[in-house]
Amino acid sequence: MKPFSVEIYSDVVCPWCYVGKRYIDTAFEYYANSYEGERLPEVRWLPFMLNASLPREGVDRMTYLKHKYPGRANDPGLFADAIKAAGRQGIESRFDLIQVQPNTLDAHRLMRFADQRGARAAVAEPLYRAYFVEGRNLSSHDVLTEIGAACGLDTAELRAYLASDVDVDWVKATDQEAKRLGITTVPFLVLNGKKGFSGNQAPDKIVEALKWARRDAARPEWLPSFF
Repeated sequence: MKPFSVEIYSDVVCPWCYVGKRYIDTAFEYYANSYEGERLPEVRWLPFMLNASLPREGVDRMTYLKHKYPGRANDPGLFADAIKAAGRQGIESRFDLIQVQPNTLDAHRLMRFADQRGARAAVAEPLYRAYFVEGRNLSSHDVLTEIGAACGLDTAELRAYLASDVDVDWVKATDQEAKRLGITTVPFLVLNGKKGFSGNQAPDKIVEALKWARRDAARPEWLPSFF
């Protein structure tokens, strides 16, 4: 059985990405149980920056909301749908605690650092939780270092990494490539490098997409993908 690939673009300040992560995790768990003994897909989580133009240190959250949602910044129903969807996944969102709208360049670098050490899965959930439940500033190297250290990453090594420019160009280039491909909303899955699929769907829908990718990978190279 040839492996198939799944690239998942997401941003840690996207509420639907947090919900979508739960959907995706559930779908992959179900898929692994359904095809036990088979080689699992090659999965890569890749950075997408919803607010790439923000200053590196982020901006005041209310100022950001007033600019992005004129006349609605104080509307309590602004994120109602996302809050309800998160609640159904056991996430107790606290948008009211968020003081800084971050540029997520360094948060994505933390994920890259963790991924290279086999700890991406351990870091992802605390990173989302820090922002959406605890209202922490993900532009802060101190906050990012604390999150990484709590997940077992070396504190001194991570602090030095964040203070450097390592992987800055990689995050920016990956984000720009996603946008060049036409990706505008996340989470977004790219299956076998050829088919796009929204990750903000129920797990059973994602499982069906994974099954398509499995069939596609098994298809002889000479056979068109629509067969």
